[in-house]
Formats: sequence, C-alpha cells, structure tokens
Amino acid sequence: MSFRRFKSLLLKSAQIDVQIEREHKRTWPDWLRLLKLKKLRLMIKDRIEKIILERSGNKYSGVMQLRNVPIDTRKY
Repeated sequence: MSFRRFKSLLLKSAQIDVQIEREHKRTWPDWLRLLKLKKLRLMIKDRIEKIILERSGNKYSGVMQLRNVPIDTRKY
C-alpha cells in the first residue's frame, strides 16, 4: 500500500468522525445512520491497522492487539 492510500484512509476516518459527531448533536439522531457510520469507521480503522502491521513486518491476523487503556469506573 502506498502512503497516499494510507493518508486517504486517515482523512476518510476523520471525516466520518465529524459526521458521527454531527449526527449525535441533532435533535433526533438517526440511529441507523449512526450505526452504519460507526461500522464504516471500524472497517477503515481495521484497514489502517493492517497497513501498519504489514509495514512493520508483522502479518495481519485479523485480531487487534490488546492495549493498556485506563478505565474510569467512576462513571458507571
């Protein structure tokens, strides 16, 4: 994959994030549209991850690596 393709995927992901934010802010959000946008965003992020793994020499297994993410349990 070329750098141009990688860059276009990042841009598309950012555009979808903006669309998701706008839809959430509407008085009556279209939940079906939100679901489709989120699914599309995840597909793009999977492609981005695949490109990164291929460039780093690792083979893509379809399983994301676990990352340490702090969870704020006070909200729940």
